[in-house]
Amino acid sequence: MNAAEQLSLADLVREAGQGARVVWLDQVAYAAGLFRPGEDIWSDASRYVAVARQAQELLRGDVLEWRFGDAQRAAIRANPALMQPLRGRQPVFALRKLLEETSLTEMTMTVLTALQSLFPTVPRVLVVESLESQLTWLAGLTTEEGETVVDASDVDDAAVYLAAAVRGFSSAGLSGLVLDLRGTGAFPTDQSVELHRPLLNIARHYDWSLGVLVDAERLPEVTRGMVNVDFLLCAEAQPVLTGRGDLLVGGGLTPAYWNDGDPVIPDAGICFGTVPADARPELVLARLQLLRPSSS
Repeated sequence: MNAAEQLSLADLVREAGQGARVVWLDQVAYAAGLFRPGEDIWSDASRYVAVARQAQELLRGDVLEWRFGDAQRAAIRANPALMQPLRGRQPVFALRKLLEETSLTEMTMTVLTALQSLFPTVPRVLVVESLESQLTWLAGLTTEEGETVVDASDVDDAAVYLAAAVRGFSSAGLSGLVLDLRGTGAFPTDQSVELHRPLLNIARHYDWSLGVLVDAERLPEVTRGMVNVDFLLCAEAQPVLTGRGDLLVGGGLTPAYWNDGDPVIPDAGICFGTVPADARPELVLARLQLLRPSSS
């Protein structure tokens, strides 16, 4: 993509559907290992922004992510006392209290505002883990093992609190929202997406493009019923310009892509994947060059 153009995520998705190649990288963990090895960048906004800036200047992804789940975990690592009054409480209550934590909100706003200032032409996307995943994680921190099972009513209740928290980031220049459904789950993909309806409504209200991130096992479940989703992301899948319900599928950049050997280079569409934290820097740059053959 032309870095001089100011494009929204909707613009990138549309151009990818027309045959352009969009490079979408989960790149911060790799950059952290390269520039700040051993440091917890998620617990300090200035440290995170410094690494994110180095990552973008080096790898030049077409999209910038802020992974809210990593920030949630970092908030607890930085202040374990947050969980003390939540011992024995239900995970939905614990999530509501965590989302009300001002340090988490301030961290998110600081990072998103800084990224907007540093890279105003690059769309910024909020990546949110599924509520089933969040509640299961919190249940492990607040209740005895095996004591709590997350059901659909829990997710439905928690979606209201998550949507309210995300609404608070509406002034941070976001261009899209991605719901991360990777990992094992009790609900089919369509149902899981629908259970997050309040979150989807927020995305639509602010004209954010909406994507769903899945692993390979969930791809066959995706049906034409996902009418409120603009695109899918699955690193294990090759990008397709149209497909299930006319949704774009971004992918193709598996861990193997960044290793030695003959990589399969996606022809067009959203080239999506995670740069492994232990990837060799010279090989990473060589693989990126394959995706941008006209770049200098």
